[in-house]
Amino acid sequence: MKEIAIRFSGGKDSMLAALRVSPDYDRVHLLTFGHQMIADLDKPSHNVAKLEQALGTPGKFVHETFDITPIIRYFYEGRGYLADVKKYGTLARAGTCTACDFAMFVQTILYCLGNGIRFACDGGNRSEFSGFLDEWGLESIQKFALSHGIEWVFPVYDDPRCDISLLKEGLEAPEPTLLYGQQACCRGVGLFANIHLRTYFLPKHGVEKYKELTLAWLEERFTLANELIERELTSRGAGGEEIPVAAPSGPAGLKVLG
Repeated sequence: MKEIAIRFSGGKDSMLAALRVSPDYDRVHLLTFGHQMIADLDKPSHNVAKLEQALGTPGKFVHETFDITPIIRYFYEGRGYLADVKKYGTLARAGTCTACDFAMFVQTILYCLGNGIRFACDGGNRSEFSGFLDEWGLESIQKFALSHGIEWVFPVYDDPRCDISLLKEGLEAPEPTLLYGQQACCRGVGLFANIHLRTYFLPKHGVEKYKELTLAWLEERFTLANELIERELTSRGAGGEEIPVAAPSGPAGLKVLG
């Protein structure tokens, strides 16, 4: 059975990605991630039913919701507060969105490894300023995923209007369906991170410095991610308790870990 895992917020980008890749796979795992500042986690599940309706494939999709709070904290804290500030300046402490995004990526890899899935994708799109998911970071992400035997693709990266494409392709699907984004939204510190980046860091240091520091941050987090993945796989192989990386929860809320 050929399977793929998709980072799935239920928004227009991940919806379009799921719609495009699904016909090539026997089973599609839609992974929604949340933390204590994420609201409306029930919304993505509504779009799962719409995808099945559009493609005429009931039961093809598996939808899981995860609390990734522990992983976000793990990647945000890194090797320590002072060490990060020395290396990355204020970008280190304003990088909550980057840590969150990276946590989703790593949790998807862990899910794939735990379920024997060799393919993964997300709705990364060049029309949005997305940190390491901008064009200059994609190769590093794909290379890291491949190091764990997972082929990561970006099926909507070059689409300038995912909302229009989603509407059009939904109406052209085997079972024409009106498709649009319904996603869980962050109500947390992402606003502060974006204000810092756009009104202070980029005007002061420029895009090239941002790229340089973000890629350096990413390389350091790859090492942390490998350590985390190794601990998890070792724990599973030894038959011991799995480390509380992330826990699945019901579609309406999160199972918050201690």
